Amino acid sequence: MENQWKSGGYNALVPKYNSGRKSKLSKEQMDELEKKLSTKDQWHPNEIKSYIKDKWNVSYTYSGIKKLIEGNFDIKLVNS
Repeated sequence: MENQWKSGGYNALVPKYNSGRKSKLSKEQMDELEKKLSTKDQWHPNEIKSYIKDKWNVSYTYSGIKKLIEGNFDIKLVNS
């Protein structure tokens, strides 16, 4: 570890892996989803869940959709 510090400083000590799970949707799919979501002011998570399943055959749970949207998009979700 001391050699790593000497050769690369702090950045050499930082682990070289990503934390968290890889997204189920590709960058292109996320971009397309963003365009779709911009067509309305509010979305119910089940609407988004159905759209993703129909469009790309990718399944999300209700809570998974909420995490996906809240972590990546600036839209309002309705819960009723």
